[in-house]
Amino acid sequence: MPEFTPLHISHDNFIKSILSDRSAAIAFIETFLPATVVGLLDLGSLTYDTTTFISTEMAERFADLLLDVRIKQSEESVKIAVLVELKSHRDKHTAFQLLEYIALAYRRQIKQKQKLKLIIPLIYYHGKSKWTPDSIHNFFKNFPPELDKHIPVFEHLFIDLKSKSAEDIAQIKDVLLQTAMNIQLLRMINPVEIATIISLIAKIAGEKYRNFFGPTLVYIFNNFDIQQEIDKFIGQIPENIKSNVMTISERLLQQGRKEGKASGWAEGKAEGKAEGKVEVVLNAYVRGIDIPMIANITGLSTQEVKEIIQKQ
Repeated sequence: MPEFTPLHISHDNFIKSILSDRSAAIAFIETFLPATVVGLLDLGSLTYDTTTFISTEMAERFADLLLDVRIKQSEESVKIAVLVELKSHRDKHTAFQLLEYIALAYRRQIKQKQKLKLIIPLIYYHGKSKWTPDSIHNFFKNFPPELDKHIPVFEHLFIDLKSKSAEDIAQIKDVLLQTAMNIQLLRMINPVEIATIISLIAKIAGEKYRNFFGPTLVYIFNNFDIQQEIDKFIGQIPENIKSNVMTISERLLQQGRKEGKASGWAEGKAEGKAEGKVEVVLNAYVRGIDIPMIANITGLSTQEVKEIIQKQ
């Protein structure tokens, strides 16, 4: 397990961290993009683009992760923009925010004299309430049809996690992504049986996923009501991962005490966000992730990331 494991992980940072694993990112595309689109893509060419096209206003609602993928038998590439919804509630004007995002993306490519790459926007929604974002066309239904040609038209892909069944998630080929999706789904029906949570984290307890085990465990502690049953939880953990679980839980309890909270990490997690970002930076740096990507994941500037690393 990495030395630096954050004590607070937001929903967007959790999924972006998971997708920083290339195999998980490829599985994400295979699972959530239409098969007709996936069939056009050379997924073996997938790379990460550390650029962000999130405006200051959009930053209150979305975090983005850009994946660059070549088209098969072509010199062209597409950018798949995974926009992770932050506030977990509906916004009827999301289509216009996406329009702004796409425009900024193309303007940036033009300004930097890059060859234009098609932007495929994909919204990842993890909220509990039902929501299907309107298209821009729906806002102008009462206008004469002769004016339709003046309406900006584009399609986005929308993933509503809660609409996915257990069978859908079971089809995900990548164990890390499958585990993360299951954990986020279970969060919507919390409380759940402790044995169910344990069976999930046991899947990523091996060396292959050691960089993701600690953050996933913290995410579970942050989002599931297991604080009162922590002894029972630890008691059921397999011996080969028990020490890691105990280390994380003790650090969370200590953090709660630092904040003067008698009940431990449950009350201290909000106050620990700033420290959490520092630890996310250090954790990512230890794993060899470059500074621009760390800045993108955390929402910090590259200079802030450098300052955090230099102080250690």
